Amino acid sequence: MPFLFRSGNKALTVQGSSPALLTGIKVPGLNDAGIGLVLTGIALSQGVRIAYFTTLSESIYIYPLGNKVGKCMITGLALPSCDGTADEYSNLNRLLQFYKQHKASNFANIQKPLTIAIGKTTITGYLEDIQINISSAAQTFGIANFNLTLSIIPDV
Repeated sequence: MPFLFRSGNKALTVQGSSPALLTGIKVPGLNDAGIGLVLTGIALSQGVRIAYFTTLSESIYIYPLGNKVGKCMITGLALPSCDGTADEYSNLNRLLQFYKQHKASNFANIQKPLTIAIGKTTITGYLEDIQINISSAAQTFGIANFNLTLSIIPDV
């Protein structure tokens, strides 16, 4: 049973099979055990570029131009800490630190992109964007929704 976060002898855990399925997604430093960040979804898009040309004789020429840069979107929740009050958002601060450390504009990260493991499949990409949403209902409990966007360089 995976822990969402732990404080001393107190721990909040995932119960049931559905939420536990996302524990198979590993993003080093983001959803390590005990830091209060829960992944709620992941989406991956990849594509190709193709040019279509028609002629007067009704022939169609198809030219593959290569692969597009893909996108990976990770959604999740930043939960409040066990020790603090709802307005502390300590785990949200950890999320922001994760983004600042791993964003693609840090030149060292170009040499070492972020690796995401989905079961036995790994995806390598560059962290480009973060979106954080705190609604009025969630604010009472100190919960923030987040979206991270990575660019996935296609295989050649």
